[in-house]
Amino acid sequence: FTIPTDQSTYANLCKADFMTYSGKLDSMNPSLTLEHRLSKVTITITHWEDYGETMPEISNFIIQTSGTITISDGIVTGSGSTDITPLYDETDKSYAAIIAPGSGFDIKLTVNGKDKTAHYDGSLDSGDAYSFNLTLAENELVFDLEGNEMFEGWGKEEDEEVIEAIN
Repeated sequence: FTIPTDQSTYANLCKADFMTYSGKLDSMNPSLTLEHRLSKVTITITHWEDYGETMPEISNFIIQTSGTITISDGIVTGSGSTDITPLYDETDKSYAAIIAPGSGFDIKLTVNGKDKTAHYDGSLDSGDAYSFNLTLAENELVFDLEGNEMFEGWGKEEDEEVIEAIN
């Protein structure tokens, strides 16, 4: 599976959501469990005091991650590198993307015409969603590690609508 690079719309973000299923579809009482196999990240810009009261102009926001995904014996691994354009939510000042699980990712963006980068070197588990807070400082981008959250349960979903549609 190759992760789509343009996730700038909700429809394109959904196309990146690689899922597998388990269960039985051949009985009178089918059961189906869907499992997200990649990691979802949401990065919210929470502070920009170095730039004044108004958030500065942000452009060219890119998340770098592995681009090709393989699954072997239930283990998801990524290889190669790709630049993802995430979905932007103007109200929340956040960027969301579905990326390869594993070790970290990079962010590249332009703030008021100046290129900036940041690296998150933590681990991302397959099927989990993560929320990160990001501070725009004059000379750097800073992940607020105390504001980060991991949401288990994004990983498996029983989809009763799918089951009803099968019946």
